[in-house]
Amino acid sequence: MARVDQADIWERLGFVLKDPRTWPEGFPESLRERILKPRGLMDLLEAAFDLDLAFGQKGTLAQRLFGEKNRLQALLARRHESILAHGTRPVEQEDYERLRTFIQGLDERLRPLPPWPKF
Repeated sequence: MARVDQADIWERLGFVLKDPRTWPEGFPESLRERILKPRGLMDLLEAAFDLDLAFGQKGTLAQRLFGEKNRLQALLARRHESILAHGTRPVEQEDYERLRTFIQGLDERLRPLPPWPKF
């Protein structure tokens, strides 16, 4: 999720969120630590939300994601409880499909890549 938001910022504002060397003049110094050392995804989303506000952006992906943070956290909790992260249960297909549907509903650019070809 964090990479999605970073790609969106690159596309719209033309700089790499995690690379201060690319930041434009007028970049809010107050966001520096929050962006470079976030405590988690929600911290980074909130910082990206505030960054968009500072640059006068409206209706951005970061703003939509942060606005839906409770739903996003609930959907990601399944992954956090899974064997892919900190838990013991597998991620079910329904869990993946709910998250995919949610993400695709936020922005039409967010689509899964085509399956890798079988050789």
